[in-house]
Amino acid sequence: MTPSLSSPENILELRGVKKFFPVRRGLLQRHVAVVRAVDGVDLDIRRGETLSLVGESGSGKSTLGRLVASLDTASAGEILFADGNGAAVDIARLPASGVKALRRKIQLIFQDPYASLNPRMTTEQIIAEPLRVNGIASGKALAELVRMQIEQVGLRADQLDNYPHEFSGGQRQRIGIARALAINPQLVIADEPVSALDTSVQAQVLNLLTDLSREKALTLLFISHDLSVVRHISDRIAVMYLGRIVEVSETSRLFAAPKHPYSEALISVTPSPDPRLRRKRIVLEGEIPNPISPPSGCAFHPRCRYATDLCKAERPPLAGVGEGRKVACHHAEALDLQGLKGDVA
Repeated sequence: MTPSLSSPENILELRGVKKFFPVRRGLLQRHVAVVRAVDGVDLDIRRGETLSLVGESGSGKSTLGRLVASLDTASAGEILFADGNGAAVDIARLPASGVKALRRKIQLIFQDPYASLNPRMTTEQIIAEPLRVNGIASGKALAELVRMQIEQVGLRADQLDNYPHEFSGGQRQRIGIARALAINPQLVIADEPVSALDTSVQAQVLNLLTDLSREKALTLLFISHDLSVVRHISDRIAVMYLGRIVEVSETSRLFAAPKHPYSEALISVTPSPDPRLRRKRIVLEGEIPNPISPPSGCAFHPRCRYATDLCKAERPPLAGVGEGRKVACHHAEALDLQGLKGDVA
């Protein structure tokens, strides 16, 4: 049976996606446990939107991005991607023969703009490679496309003969963006693309991604640990904790009135642009639990100041709470959580 998406507005749907990594010990490398990196994720991404996936390091964000890009294989669940013909392809069960075709539709922008570029290749060769490999252009047409791409990301055509080490970090990330967009993908996964850059350069790269997304009608999955970074680039935000999605909301609503205690804590520590404003910061006790043996019930309950016996016993489902929002919290309707409206002068 051919899989199908639940809505024509969606370009990607994740249904019960899991990724477990085996833990092996001893001389014979016996399988003794599993790391639950992604533990039952349900999520959809609409065409043309920027959806940001946020959470602490170790929450499974990058692993989920790799599953969507078919760089890793899911242990369970479905990853349905629109094939453009009204149907969908399940990336989780994609044969090796179908991966190359998928690469033309899904591209990645990596975290480290130096490690992701071949130091032995010039900028021209780096940007031209996906165009050449996919048979999109050659000769003069290839050279013209490469020139257009480098100028589109704010660099000069006379820099095409330079090697990666001759650029700054921000310029190298621009080259990575040009390479990812060269073959006009439908979905771009940006995995912490500005975390290795200075703050001033971060703003430039974020503005560039925003402009290119609008010009090219791109769908962007933006992965970050910093809510302040994604606030102005995202249409919606999905908050991830210990391999699970705990809240999905439009950006403005999430910041104004979060529904999950973890979202509240993340928002409380985002820096304010106005130094006169003071915000009550919520400091989470302890660290994110071990994904080898996650807590029972709600995974966040050991660090949650609102936790009850119900939270310790039962895992809350990701359920709708109105206004197109979803949250995995037993007490979402009863809690009055602090958002940015809690700022006081």
